This record gives sequence, structure tokens and C-alpha cells, in this order.
Amino acid sequence: MDIFRLKGKLNSIKPLVLLLFGLSCLTLSSQSLTLKYRILHKGKVMGSLETTRVKTNDSVRYNSYVDIEYHLLATIRIQHQNSTVYLNDILLQSKVLSEVGKKGKNFSEVKKTKEGYVYTKNSDKPISINQSISFSVERLFFDEPIGLSKVFSEEKGEFHKLETSGAHQYTKTAPNGHKSVYHYENGTLVKTEIDAGIIEFEMVLSD
Repeated sequence: MDIFRLKGKLNSIKPLVLLLFGLSCLTLSSQSLTLKYRILHKGKVMGSLETTRVKTNDSVRYNSYVDIEYHLLATIRIQHQNSTVYLNDILLQSKVLSEVGKKGKNFSEVKKTKEGYVYTKNSDKPISINQSISFSVERLFFDEPIGLSKVFSEEKGEFHKLETSGAHQYTKTAPNGHKSVYHYENGTLVKTEIDAGIIEFEMVLSD
């Protein structure tokens, strides 16, 4: 084969090689992990939670979906979606959409600003948060909160107290006094006991 023809073919292949190399690097730099939980009340399954963490270079995105149905005087269904983004271990933005029974939908959002954050819920007046946020509730599924004394609630726009209450066990206390206990194995959340006020339930990691 003529050496000039060979050189031309190599030059035509080069862009394809570079494209494939770029795609392979992108794939390698993006890591995804999904966890699924059963939600139980008095031993009976009442719903499920699925949460996914996607790491890409310096950013991390958490997406979760909760679907619960329980019976009091009537059947009540709760649906809850959360999307939270971190950049260099600092909360960048969070969006939460929830629907409880026939009470309608609630939408809350947290956005980073130069001074701190702005929290908004529905059409309520925005609330300023003048401090950094590096650990929120969504991270509790994937990261054991070793040494932390507080955690930020994306949905409520408030900090919750965090205490070690046993070996790899932590108790989160909301400003209203409601408590949740988190149990970890190898850094992953395996069970949570939640006091939601009108009902208490557990979340257990599925096999």
C-alpha cells in the first residue's frame, strides 16, 4: 500500500479514536450506586424507597423516590422525590417534591448563594441560611456521619442535631423533637427507625 494512502487512512481514523477515548474516560469518571429499602410499620411493608448516588468528577448527585401507603381513618398515600447536588463536597442545590394524601403538593428548594443559601417552600417567603452545608439527609444513606453533630434537612430547610447512640448508630433529632435512629454496616445505612409524629416506621435495606 502507498505510504501516503496509509497516512491518509490513519488521519481519518484519528478523530474516531479520540472520540472513543473521550467516551471511555467519561464512563470511568462517572460512578453510580443505587440502594433500595423496604418501609415497614409494625412489621408490615407499607412502601419503598429507592435512592441513587452518581459521582462525576467533582460533583455528586443524589436522587431518591419514596412511595408509602398507610391506613388511619382512611388510606393515605405519600410520594416524595428528592434531587440533591454537591460540588466539591459542598451542597449546591436541592429540590424536593412531596405529596401527602389529598393535601396537595409541596415543593421546596435550596440554592447556594455567595453568602450561604436561600430556602424556599411553595410560595412562602424565602429564608436565608448564612452558613456552609456539607452534609444533608440524603447523604445519610451512603455515608456514615462519623464525628458529625448536625445534618441539614433539604425538605425542611433546617439543621437537625446528630448524636452517636451506639456502635455505628446515630440519632437525629429535629427541632420539633422527632427522632430518627440510623444503623450502619460497612459505611452503608442498613436500617432507620423514624418517628414521624402520627406514625412510626422503619426503613430496612433490601437484599
